[in-house]
Amino acid sequence: MNIKKAVIYCRVSSQKQVDEGHGLESQEKSCKSYANSKGYVVDKVFHEGAVSGGDFDRPEMNKLLEYLTINNNEFVVIFDDISRLARDVSVHKFLVHSIKGTGATIDCIGLVVGSDTPSDIFVETVMAAAKENERLVNRLQVIKRQMSRLEMGYWVFCHPPGYTYKEHDRHGKLLYKDEPNASIIKEALEGFANNRFVTQEDVRIFLESKKYKATGKSTKPHAETVKRMLTKSLYAGIVEYKKWEVKAVDGHHEPLIAKETYFKRSEERRVGKEGRS
Repeated sequence: MNIKKAVIYCRVSSQKQVDEGHGLESQEKSCKSYANSKGYVVDKVFHEGAVSGGDFDRPEMNKLLEYLTINNNEFVVIFDDISRLARDVSVHKFLVHSIKGTGATIDCIGLVVGSDTPSDIFVETVMAAAKENERLVNRLQVIKRQMSRLEMGYWVFCHPPGYTYKEHDRHGKLLYKDEPNASIIKEALEGFANNRFVTQEDVRIFLESKKYKATGKSTKPHAETVKRMLTKSLYAGIVEYKKWEVKAVDGHHEPLIAKETYFKRSEERRVGKEGRS
């Protein structure tokens, strides 16, 4: 009897699911149980953490495809739901084609995937489209919630240098000053507003002298770093997001610089054309 080897692919879309252990372990357990029922021998498991179902480029999927190609065996690739493979029709088709291109077959629990029969192709395409629609609807709901929070004066994206997120009893997730960056940025902003630093290059040199780093992995501050810092009204306690047409409102977080100080210099000088300074 020829026992077929299997590889398992598990995926979750958020870092929270990775950190808290939700999803990947249960998927693996489900797939291993399924493999055992089919008489497959599980050769390797690939855990894809914090990758959207709409993404083409996936580190673990790339490793899986490479593994299948190098070993050149007739593997079966198992995942516990069609959504683990993708939540986008074009991504789904691309990955199915890539897996089958290595000579492997696909075995999704509860659904035929990668078949050549018209009825199976139809069902697979409909299910893939349904998962894509589910992802897009979920994303729209997230955006609506984020817009609502922005309009109420709460920043909802990654915290900028000088701030960190903490939980507040009344406000929920709120920006708090993060030292020493908060004090360094405050001095840089006030220095620029009061002409202590005439150009953006002066600000950059100041930041470098303070050994400023946005993160532990950051290199020396660059001109673009300075431009973002000087044009970020969030530091003045203002919450706005022009991409979604969210107009400026007073934020609930503590500003690093007073509004009147922040707006002392014109927008033209703030954005800066350093070549003419």
